[in-house]
Amino acid sequence: AEKSVLQRASVVGRLFWDHVVGELAEGAVEREELGHLLDALRERELVFQREQSAFADAREYTFKHNILRDVTYETVLLKLRRVYHTQVAAWLEANAGERLGEYASLIAGHHERAGDTAKAVGYLRRSGEESLQVSAYRDAIRAFERALVLLPADDEAGRTVLLVRLGTAHTSLDDYAPAVTHLEAALHLARKFDDVEAEVGALNALGHTRFLQGAFDAAVRYLEEGLARAREHHD
Repeated sequence: AEKSVLQRASVVGRLFWDHVVGELAEGAVEREELGHLLDALRERELVFQREQSAFADAREYTFKHNILRDVTYETVLLKLRRVYHTQVAAWLEANAGERLGEYASLIAGHHERAGDTAKAVGYLRRSGEESLQVSAYRDAIRAFERALVLLPADDEAGRTVLLVRLGTAHTSLDDYAPAVTHLEAALHLARKFDDVEAEVGALNALGHTRFLQGAFDAAVRYLEEGLARAREHHD
């Protein structure tokens, strides 16, 4: 029984909460025994309870070592992992409340492991946007890059948006070469599929990046073109 609890907790991650482990329990009896089983695991010093929990009314725990969590996770049957990851994602979505953006990256990871790439991409984009807002640009880059990997090849509109956001994040780090590469790729896609809004966004971002580089003539060309395209479409 203790091993079963550890296995379910390992799906949540090194950090986990008793309520979500209870959601993964098999039957009411196991849920009722969950507190005692977690206490037993604490006594064995396999897990530790944290003084404060990120979720109200839920006790927060952590595995003693990452390697313990990883080894335990590998013992969970593959056919069960997807089911459990779906349930964990649903629990986080239901309980994060106004802090959903804070947990977007974690939720994305569970959806990805559950095989729901569409939801994973959505949460990765949200995580990237949240990171941009708090100037965590490298976190934003990781989120957007992972979203690009998971995005279906035929979703050109989504790819264009992600490339613009990636370029914006690199520009914020004064990392101009990859910024221009991503933004030029976004501009090419936007023009290929006649997405004017995305085209204007890419031109604007390129103008801003070139301005910061001190390439003022190039910046003016991009911005004038973007302004003209926006006016053509009454934006």
